[in-house]
Amino acid sequence: MYPKFDRPCKIRNLLFCIILISLISCKADKIDFYLPGNFNGDVAILYVNNGTEPTVENGRQKIFIPDSGIVFIDQQYTEGQIDYKYYIKTGQGYTKLDAFATGTDIVHGKKYIYFERTMGFDTKEEHGKPAYILGHFFYVGKQLDSTAATNRFFFENKIIEILENRATK
Repeated sequence: MYPKFDRPCKIRNLLFCIILISLISCKADKIDFYLPGNFNGDVAILYVNNGTEPTVENGRQKIFIPDSGIVFIDQQYTEGQIDYKYYIKTGQGYTKLDAFATGTDIVHGKKYIYFERTMGFDTKEEHGKPAYILGHFFYVGKQLDSTAATNRFFFENKIIEILENRATK
């Protein structure tokens, strides 16, 4: 017979192992986003049927953002861990952009990723079939001003219009 204090330790160790195994087995969604040179503004990656297939290289999806900032990807949005990296085209290839974190200092003249978020839209697909479209949104810029926050809501409304127009075609 085990002493009283041993049994809770074994249960705790078993629970720790189960949690550790579940964390290790989680698959992160690894995506690299490539922006055109001098890009500044809002970006929407929309997960739809009949979109563009992302290329995969070294286990990471590569999504190239056009000047419009809107990409339709032909795959399901993956919930869970994410590993997103952002790059902008320069004369030397692509340079990594950092996501802005509250409380950090901003380097003057450097672009950052702001307002990273996932949003869903109740809309229709082809032939009027109801659909729930998920998208990954962010803003690229050197700094935030009062118009950036306001403009993102106009951009999101533009996305709703685009999705509705896409459904009627």
